[in-house]
Amino acid sequence: MRLAHIFCAMVLAGCWTVPAACEERVLTPSGTEARFPGAFQQGFVMPKWTGNYLLQFVISRTRQEAGPNVRAWDRTGKLVLETRVWFPDAWQVAIFDIAGAADGEVAVAGAAYTNSGVRAPFIAWISPVRYDAAGRADVALLSRGALFWPRRLRVGFGRTLR
Repeated sequence: MRLAHIFCAMVLAGCWTVPAACEERVLTPSGTEARFPGAFQQGFVMPKWTGNYLLQFVISRTRQEAGPNVRAWDRTGKLVLETRVWFPDAWQVAIFDIAGAADGEVAVAGAAYTNSGVRAPFIAWISPVRYDAAGRADVALLSRGALFWPRRLRVGFGRTLR
């Protein structure tokens, strides 16, 4: 009973306490604005923020389909990476996930398929700042083999993959 009296007193005290002046609070407009042209193209997966980039990929490309399958934009909306992850003997390359590291590198998980039906899962690192002589982004194959099937990637501290 005593608890009920205390509760009622608290409710009544809260009802009778009215602030002197109610201030109208408005959210201030954002200081920066960035546009990402081409981030929502047909065939590409919905882009996601990871690391320092807005990353996007095409789930699957065949040898006959030209064009990039990985793209990245920085926070200002500048396209900093547009490349094609491909292997010489592949008929098709499927990308399952993509993740960015704090240092700007991008990790890609997927599988390459050959005409003979062999599938080769892979994890690769892509550098948006290093390019080869032909102007393509530097792709370093981290691992390739049939003992694992990478589906999701997360980049932890020190570029550890999870």
